Amino acid sequence: MMEMDDMKYTWEQYDQHLSQKLQVDEEKIRNSNLFKTQEQMEYPLVSEKVDLYGNILVTTIFLVLALRLADDLRYLALGLIIAAIGVIYAILSLKKINLLKRINYFHSPIVKLQLQLASTKRRILRMRKLEMALFPLYLISLIPITAATFRGADLFQDTTMFIAQAAGALILASLGVFLIYKYLYDKRFKKAEELISRLKAFEKE
Repeated sequence: MMEMDDMKYTWEQYDQHLSQKLQVDEEKIRNSNLFKTQEQMEYPLVSEKVDLYGNILVTTIFLVLALRLADDLRYLALGLIIAAIGVIYAILSLKKINLLKRINYFHSPIVKLQLQLASTKRRILRMRKLEMALFPLYLISLIPITAATFRGADLFQDTTMFIAQAAGALILASLGVFLIYKYLYDKRFKKAEELISRLKAFEKE
């Protein structure tokens, strides 16, 4: 009878040890996937911070340049347009930074984290559409001020040259923005969502 009790006790201890080990392994896998998810989302966060500081710098420089050309009210008007759009861009960047920093990777259920990522992606996409809608006006406003400051050229007097430069700048800048969004946002969000989906499937098993 004692032998049976000893064997039963031994098996219970072994089963308890095995359960604890499996629980530890599951926790390691969970944390590993969550760390990878957080790492993927670091790229958009850093990108937004760079955009914020870059935007403040460019807007400030061109506003100062426009004020130096303020004898011609057309340049002053362009400077005010740049400043207004720059402020909008800064507000949107701060909102996106706040959204990305608020994602709770390690203290939320997987389903809640999945919903939070989807909501963040959707809200950032809406802000990105507004940024892209304003971008042509922002870029076109920069061109005459740049030409007047660094080349002494008055593009208001040369409409053909203005249109040609604006079209070229828009194409190149739009391509650059597209590539940045594709590889710093879309690709990273997609990888993060794949990691969370994989972890969700693992936890269901």
